[in-house]
Amino acid sequence: MLNLLLNAIEAIEKEGRVTVRVGCQSGESEARPDGEAVIEVTDTGRGISEDDLEHIFNPFFTKTSGGTGLRLPAVRRIVRAHGGRVEVTSTVGVGSIFTIRLPLNRCADYTQCGHFQSRTSDGSSPYFLM
Repeated sequence: MLNLLLNAIEAIEKEGRVTVRVGCQSGESEARPDGEAVIEVTDTGRGISEDDLEHIFNPFFTKTSGGTGLRLPAVRRIVRAHGGRVEVTSTVGVGSIFTIRLPLNRCADYTQCGHFQSRTSDGSSPYFLM
């Protein structure tokens, strides 16, 4: 998250805005029957050209003076390690939207989820990001 937020902050001008939205989507496919956690980082920055969108997850690709080009590849690597994916839409001069989608897994009992304990009020099994 920090890497996405830092990129968004660097992309905006003085009066720009960075918005973070978090939510869940219900399971609509066999691949993710328990649904997904969705994290969206939107900025009103300079945007990313279509040509550059093809390369932003490549290590060392950067358009920022002094940048390393390692933040977005790290984001994608971490998200993929958790079974998720990163989606990007961007318009030059308008801004960008980075969406992280992570699978939710419903635990049948608490021992399957490690040492987490449920605090749900209705007694149902909790969801855990894996």
